[in-house]
Amino acid sequence: MLIDGRVLVLSPLATRLLALIGEGWTDVDGLAASLAAAVGPPTDGRSAEKATADLVRELAADGVVEVRDAEDRPNG
Repeated sequence: MLIDGRVLVLSPLATRLLALIGEGWTDVDGLAASLAAAVGPPTDGRSAEKATADLVRELAADGVVEVRDAEDRPNG
């Protein structure tokens, strides 16, 4: 993936997460449930919601996704 002139190699988990996000806005809890159903629960002791939120924050820091609170979303 090319982001701001940088090549970013995504893990299979991050790639799956992006596929689940699609084009619209979605909440982390829904993503966590879908991701856990697809690949199983986290193996490091974190909840699915915490692990998904951490991954979303990492992707946001790299400019791959945009994160907003529900009240700040367009039409939401």
